[in-house]
Amino acid sequence: MLFGALFFALAAQVGCTKEALDHYKNEGIVEIDLTQADGSPREGNFRVHFYPVAPAAEVAAEDGTAQGGVVPEGSDPVYQHFDFEGSSFRGKLPVGSYKVLIHNTDTENLALQDEENYDKATFYVTSSAGRSGECLAQPKNLFVANCAYTESEEGEKEQLATLDVAYRGHIKVKSEPKPYVKTVVLRFSVEGDELVELTGGTFIGVSPAHHCASATCAMSSESVEFDTERIFEPDSDYTYKAEITALDLITPSSAFGTHMVVLNIVPKTGTPYKIEVDVTEFIDDFLREHSGAIPVDISVEIPVRLERVGEILSATVVPWVPGTGSGTVGEEESTDEEDNA
Repeated sequence: MLFGALFFALAAQVGCTKEALDHYKNEGIVEIDLTQADGSPREGNFRVHFYPVAPAAEVAAEDGTAQGGVVPEGSDPVYQHFDFEGSSFRGKLPVGSYKVLIHNTDTENLALQDEENYDKATFYVTSSAGRSGECLAQPKNLFVANCAYTESEEGEKEQLATLDVAYRGHIKVKSEPKPYVKTVVLRFSVEGDELVELTGGTFIGVSPAHHCASATCAMSSESVEFDTERIFEPDSDYTYKAEITALDLITPSSAFGTHMVVLNIVPKTGTPYKIEVDVTEFIDDFLREHSGAIPVDISVEIPVRLERVGEILSATVVPWVPGTGSGTVGEEESTDEEDNA
């Protein structure tokens, strides 16, 4: 009786081990090194998603790596994701062909939806209740890569639409998670600023979502609230500034009304009021100079002059100065003769 029980237990253990080995044999190793634009490592906390686009049998048939020409039943790849820390991922995947999506996990005010579908995965900015009602929060710290690449010894990169994991294969590739949060800086020159206080406001015309597969943002217009900061710099032409982060600004549909700034003005004496400033033309000029897109490494700086008209302030957007990141307040453009003097 005892011998029989031991025999069946051993047989069961051997069977389980054999099955585990069979599944192991139908795997391959994947290594992905994360890089920045200059080729240096991209460190951080990341998640990599693998989306199967071809069953194991097809990949095995193409490279002839299936053991005995047969892929074990039930070993077709399924969607998987892995979290990792640092600048590289190393793991095992079932034989198959995969699309890859990589993003950092320490984002702020962002939520990933439809993450199990490569073609639908989208980061949405979360909303928050503010002074003027429900607005978008300000997103921070988003890095996304929707593919991998190989690099030759000469430094030439080849984008890979998919990763083909072969039987007992070992793939080494790279991927570049790019930053996708952009910055808008508002600077205010206030006439008679000792008589009033700017207590923040609302910026209208930001995008609510980033579609990962296409690396594009939704063009529906949303608003975001901002706080203003008093500037105490003797040589500065500005008295207040505000910084706004967004996934993107929507493309102007006309010369007016696409991008608006609503300022909260609080007089030292009197009733608080709001000022609306149309900055669409300024944004449009900026986009034209930057090939229709706002770079993530260049802040859009919008100067606004607030001048007193009777008891209230009237706002004027300082014109765009080509070749710069903003307009100017309180300075005139010099002539060629002055520059050469």
